Amino acid sequence: MTCKITDQVIMDVQDGKPIRYSSYKKDVKIGDSFTLKYFALQNSIKITLKHLSKEYIDSSIIAEKGLGADSKEVHFRNNVDSTLKYWYNRISIFLNKISYQNYNILDGKLLEMNRYYKSDWDANLTGIYVKQTQILTLDCRGISDKIDEIIERYKTYLGDYTYKK
Repeated sequence: MTCKITDQVIMDVQDGKPIRYSSYKKDVKIGDSFTLKYFALQNSIKITLKHLSKEYIDSSIIAEKGLGADSKEVHFRNNVDSTLKYWYNRISIFLNKISYQNYNILDGKLLEMNRYYKSDWDANLTGIYVKQTQILTLDCRGISDKIDEIIERYKTYLGDYTYKK
């Protein structure tokens, strides 16, 4: 997909007072585009979100067969109990929604996408960096919609149905 930034807000706090910016210097701006790719690779999924100057998301997550999967959705997590240890990574794919979460000790990212027409999606990307928060709104247009294929491929995965430690 190609995603165009439609708005951006960066919030900071200094001496207890809020500071609001429209962008970072020498970083993405309203009107810039990202490339979003998602791939099903054997028993895992890979998602990338890149801008020419920066990579925002690059994750591969192994599928947890049988946990929350039905004919319309798939969930991928790095840990079955969904607790934050040192990091947490999750992708959920529905027919009309994609959700990506990544949190670690220092920062976090949340991408929420909703289909509004055929292969057209709107999205919010939230980044939390120490004491700053960056929120981007995106308008994404699909080049090749493969969500149905990912869900079907996941349902045929022959792996274990329970998570083994």
